[in-house]
Amino acid sequence: MGLGGLLVGAIVVGTLLGLWIDSAAGTSPAFTVVGVFLGMALGALGFAVRVRAASR
Repeated sequence: MGLGGLLVGAIVVGTLLGLWIDSAAGTSPAFTVVGVFLGMALGALGFAVRVRAASR
């Protein structure tokens, strides 16, 4: 998977997980927003790790 796929995948997974938790807990959109931001953070972290490994 490329770097773009890593970023998009992390955001999509975070969003879907947040939507699932929101539907189970009845709290909308709290966990969806948290999931989006966590997905962005983890995607950026994964991006940085892959770029650092490739530059060595």
